[in-house]
Amino acid sequence: MTTRTVALLALIALAQGALAQTNTQWRRGRSRLFITDNAPASPAVIVVDLPAFNLTQRVAVPGITLQMGVSLDNAHLGVFRNRDNDQHLLSIISTGIRGLLPAAGPRVPPPSPLQSGEDGFMRPAVLAKSFLLVNGSDAIGGVEGGRNLVYHEAWKLYLAYAESHGTIFAYRSDHLHGATAFKPVASMRLPVGHFHVLPYGDFFIAPHTGVQKAFIVNRSGRTVREYNCSACHGSAAYVESPKRMTAVFGCNGTVLVVRNTEAIGVHVPAFPPRVGSFMYGAPGVFWSSTATQPFFWRTDVRGDVPTVTNVTHRGNLIRMLDLQNHSRFVAVHRDGNLVMYHGDTGAEETSLMLREAGFPSNMTAPFLQSDADEVTIYVTVPGEGAVHMVSVKHSAHDDHDHGPGDHADGEGAASLELVRTLVVGGLPMSMTLAYMPVAKAQ
Repeated sequence: MTTRTVALLALIALAQGALAQTNTQWRRGRSRLFITDNAPASPAVIVVDLPAFNLTQRVAVPGITLQMGVSLDNAHLGVFRNRDNDQHLLSIISTGIRGLLPAAGPRVPPPSPLQSGEDGFMRPAVLAKSFLLVNGSDAIGGVEGGRNLVYHEAWKLYLAYAESHGTIFAYRSDHLHGATAFKPVASMRLPVGHFHVLPYGDFFIAPHTGVQKAFIVNRSGRTVREYNCSACHGSAAYVESPKRMTAVFGCNGTVLVVRNTEAIGVHVPAFPPRVGSFMYGAPGVFWSSTATQPFFWRTDVRGDVPTVTNVTHRGNLIRMLDLQNHSRFVAVHRDGNLVMYHGDTGAEETSLMLREAGFPSNMTAPFLQSDADEVTIYVTVPGEGAVHMVSVKHSAHDDHDHGPGDHADGEGAASLELVRTLVVGGLPMSMTLAYMPVAKAQ
C-alpha cells in the first residue's frame, strides 16, 4: 500500500468521523419548547423537543430573562431584559429549526414542509450573540403577547424598545443573524419612561405610564394622537379591517377606548383599582383581572357603545393565557386549578387541579403557554422545577364567534387533561415555541 493510498484512506476515515459527529447533532421533532430558567446562579434557556417532550439542551444566557419571543420564520429567539445586573443584554438564540444562514453568499434552503405525523431534523440551538442595546443600563423589550417578537405586518419590520431612552427601533430579520450586526433601519422617539408598543394597522399604539398618556404613532415616527390616561399601562387592539380598528388602554379607574385614530377617546369606568393588562377572548372582547379581586373586567368594543362589565370568577387569579383561535382563555388560580373560560361570556367551562397545595406565593406561581393549534397547554411551576403538558379538547359546536348581543352556545365538551410532567430543574418560568414548517392540509 503506497503512502498516497494510506493518506487517502486516512482522509476518508476523518471525513466519515466528522460526518458521524455531525449526524449526532441532528434531533428529530416537529417543534421546540423554549423555557427560561431564571435560577440566579446559572440562568439559561431550556430546550424541550416536541412531540417527544424530552429535555435536550440548556443554553446559558448572561442573566435572568423577563421577555422571550420567537421570530416570524421560527429561526431565532430573542431574549430580553436581564434585570439581575446593570447590563441589560439582548441575546439571540438560533432555534435550530433552520440552518445557520450565511451572512453572504448562497442561502441555505429552508427545511421541506412536514406531512401530518412526520418528524423533521433539527440542529442544536445555539447562542448566536448577546449585545447591549443602547448603553446597556436600560429597560428593553420587544415581545408581543409572551409568544413572538413584536412584528409590524404592515411595515414588514420588527420593533424593539428602550424605555429609559424613549426609543423604538425598527429592524429586519437578518439583523438577528449571529454573523451580522444589529443595525436598526429606523428609530422613533417617545418620552422617557415605562411604555410598550403594539402594532395597530399602519401605526403602533403605546401606553405610557411615566407621562400618563396613550400614544398612536405612524411609520415615520410622528405622534398622530395622544390621549390623557392616568397610570396608563396595558393595551390591546381589535382590527376588523384597515378602516375599522379599536384600541383599548388601561387607565386609573377607566378603560380608554379609541376608534381608529379619532381625536377623542371614550373613558369607560372600570373600578377598582385599574386595568393593568388585557387578555384576548372572543374577537372584540378583552378580559382583565388581578389576584386581589373575585371578578373579571369584561371590555366589549364590538358595538357602537363600548362597555366594561364585571364577571365573577372563583378569585385569587394569578396568570392568564388567551386561546384566541377558539375564543377561549385559561387562567391559573391560587387554589391550584387551571381553569378554562368562555371568551365571550367569561363562564367557567372546565378545570384541572394541578397542585393540591395550591400556589401560595409568587415563587411557585406557574407560567402558561399554548401551542399554535391550542390543543396543548404548557405550565411551568418554578417552585417544583417542572413543566406540565396539558391536553385541551375544544367542543366542536362552540368554536365560532358571537355577534354583539348573541347568547353563547350551551355547555360543550371542553376538557383539560394532564398528560405528562417533565422535571427540568432550576426556576422554569416563561415559555415560547418554534416550529418546523408544515405542509398545508389538502
